[in-house]
Amino acid sequence: MPSADEYAKRVVKIIGAKGDLKKGVQLRWKWETVPEAKQHLASIRQMQKELRQVKREINAEMKAIRAGYKARSARVQAGFWATLAGRGAARRDIADKRRNLREERDRVLAPYDAVKLAIDDVLTQLEGIKLQLQSWMDQHQ
Repeated sequence: MPSADEYAKRVVKIIGAKGDLKKGVQLRWKWETVPEAKQHLASIRQMQKELRQVKREINAEMKAIRAGYKARSARVQAGFWATLAGRGAARRDIADKRRNLREERDRVLAPYDAVKLAIDDVLTQLEGIKLQLQSWMDQHQ
């Protein structure tokens, strides 16, 4: 089960950037000839495919984490003393335990969401660069 940091490292490796995804990544390409632009276009398309695959893996990981917490939430029972205090206390105890589980789940999922948002940002930047490349190639052919 890869961590969010491992996914972030994979993304950085895919895009060939130096630094950290948490700080944001600015992508820039330079080209001077049409063959060079075509090569960049092909590499951008490959990067997009790989990033989308990583995002699918992150979504699957998050789904598994949610399922685990859902199963744990279904098994929540009131504590011994809460059951002795009455039905209302038992319900409050169960509600508190489930609330705590939800908060824990959200804390666990937050880094994965951050990586997904960073991937979306990189994909948007790649799409913009791809459009620039295509329009530049149309003008110079």
